[in-house]
Amino acid sequence: MKRTLIEVLAIIAVFALLLHLGKTIKDLNTRLAYSVNNEKAYAAERTDLKSKNRTFQLTIKQLKSSTDSLTRKLKEVANESGIKDKRIKSLQYQLEHYSKTDTIKIQDTIFKDPQFVLDTCVQDEWNKSCLHLKYPNEITMNHEYTNSKYILAEGKRETIKPRKWFLPRWFSKKHTIVEITVVDENPYVITKEQRFIQIVED
Repeated sequence: MKRTLIEVLAIIAVFALLLHLGKTIKDLNTRLAYSVNNEKAYAAERTDLKSKNRTFQLTIKQLKSSTDSLTRKLKEVANESGIKDKRIKSLQYQLEHYSKTDTIKIQDTIFKDPQFVLDTCVQDEWNKSCLHLKYPNEITMNHEYTNSKYILAEGKRETIKPRKWFLPRWFSKKHTIVEITVVDENPYVITKEQRFIQIVED
């Protein structure tokens, strides 16, 4: 009887050990996959192929301890926007640059001096507008805009059917919704329309 009990306990111990090892191996494989993905994402950033980007995969712990300046800035902007670390679903950053040049050549001569050339610019941190005038009739305007855009996704628990009385609210069914916060650092940028779609299972 005693021997049988020992054998049973030994089998249970081996089974528990196998489960633990299986979970450990699974966690290590997951971490390895994240690490390989992040390495490829960094490599993609260093190439000139900007049409497609790879998403970095970080835990909240890794996000907090990251020494990457852009990653730290993303977390800082999220926290400044009132998003707690545990609710962060995704963080995105885009450095946008717009440039447009228009040249007008008037039929008549408007500048008399053949040596006449005038270049002047008005600029600040986000905007640069330059005017170029040249004999005999050339007028060129160049506009450049830069914008740092942060797109922050936050997960929130929300009651499906809100109730007026506080007691039933405690037992109301909730689901997780994703709220998006967009921060444009360029004060001249105004977003007129935006839409975000989350694909869910049927």
